[in-house]
Amino acid sequence: MPTQASDDAFAEVKARVDLVKVVSEHVRLTRRNKDFWGLCPFHQEDSPSFKVNPQMQSWYCFGCERSGDVFTFVELIEKTDKRGALQMLAERAGVELKKLSPEQRERVDVRKRVLDMLKLAAQYYEYVLWKTPAGEPGRRLLESRRVSEETARRFQLGYAPAGRGFAEYLRAKKRSLSDAQEAGLMRRDGSDFFAERLVIPIRDERGQTLAFTARTVRQDEQRKYINSPETPAYIKGRVIFGLDLARDEIARRGHGVLMEGQFDVITGHQFGVSNAVASSGTALTEEQVRLLKRFTDELLLVFDSDRAGRTAMRKAVTLASTFGMRTRVASLPDAKDPDEFLRAAGPDAAQRWEELVSRAPSGFEAGMEEDSAGLNPSNPNQVELVAGRLREWIRQFPEGLREGYAEAAAAARCQARGVRSRANQIDSSGVGARRPVHLRPYAGELRAPWRVRARGRFGRLSPGGTGPDQTSVGGSAAEC
Repeated sequence: MPTQASDDAFAEVKARVDLVKVVSEHVRLTRRNKDFWGLCPFHQEDSPSFKVNPQMQSWYCFGCERSGDVFTFVELIEKTDKRGALQMLAERAGVELKKLSPEQRERVDVRKRVLDMLKLAAQYYEYVLWKTPAGEPGRRLLESRRVSEETARRFQLGYAPAGRGFAEYLRAKKRSLSDAQEAGLMRRDGSDFFAERLVIPIRDERGQTLAFTARTVRQDEQRKYINSPETPAYIKGRVIFGLDLARDEIARRGHGVLMEGQFDVITGHQFGVSNAVASSGTALTEEQVRLLKRFTDELLLVFDSDRAGRTAMRKAVTLASTFGMRTRVASLPDAKDPDEFLRAAGPDAAQRWEELVSRAPSGFEAGMEEDSAGLNPSNPNQVELVAGRLREWIRQFPEGLREGYAEAAAAARCQARGVRSRANQIDSSGVGARRPVHLRPYAGELRAPWRVRARGRFGRLSPGGTGPDQTSVGGSAAEC
């Protein structure tokens, strides 16, 4: 049984926190009369069945039938126990807990010290960048990347000088060097982990610094970027870079722009793409998609144009679809990444970006176009090869989407068959240069993938083949 002191702590914390505010950090809520409604974060659904009652400070999901108060919500959303939920909410409410085990108290204290140290480091690096001669290499790098001081300050960019400057700063402040090591800021010999690098804070959606990534300013340094290690305050796969700055613009525009790298996002904001965020160079995770889902239902994916970028795009499209998110994919002409594209466009960046967005196909359509690239419709072997690729692509999506996608793919296949009579579009010899078969006529349907309607007889889930999941994208020539 919990002690009386423990009961008092739960009561005091519950009195100081607002369930609606806590839930709204994880779920987009809409007010209906006296209650708030949203999509349940604990199971997949398309229509809101999750209700929050602000008067009773309670919640209930009519879909999965889970219910509770602010503590049970935090338990489930953070995957912790009741004591862990109490610790998190007490820290939020400013309530001091006196009945923690030594291990629990140590974890809480370490995380707090790490966060305090990261905040101090961000302030130190920013000061060095703008106020000292030692920051000149960082200022030159920003100038070469056409990043203004205003944009740099919004992201709180900084510079880590060579040597042990940060350690000396901490000694002057009478702060712990071991905390700096725990936060991944300092090596055991006292040297700065990010020495001679432009430092970019990684912040959570509330703007709290959790870690850093840093770009070298030296031409002879092989490692262009280095990153903070994971700490008690930072798990890489749970953070979206730039979300604290982009969240309002994402809501205004109705979609987020997901890029790969931090500098892509910084340059994006410099040139007016203020709804840009990044997965920080890691493959998109479920935790990151859940986080983005709190702010939007649609993502525009603008990844690097290399093979790794294309692979990451396909994984992001299918992962987002499992959470009911729409995706579109922008291809960068003559540029390897968004940073290069926007800087090359210069004063025309805004116009060229809007043209890029307007042409962006749905995520599913982009995968179809990639799988069909170079297809010669007059070659039956190539047609069957592409059909196999499309079947495999369709299988990556939730079952509820597959039939509509198969129908659209089959319709596109029939379109490809009809193209072969146009000699100016496809080389009749089957070799040499040819224009790719585009699937854009179906873009209107595919922009809302869960609403794809049936087209004729193409794309039923065939009972033959390898089983009930054998998706048909075929149809005879007569059917086409």
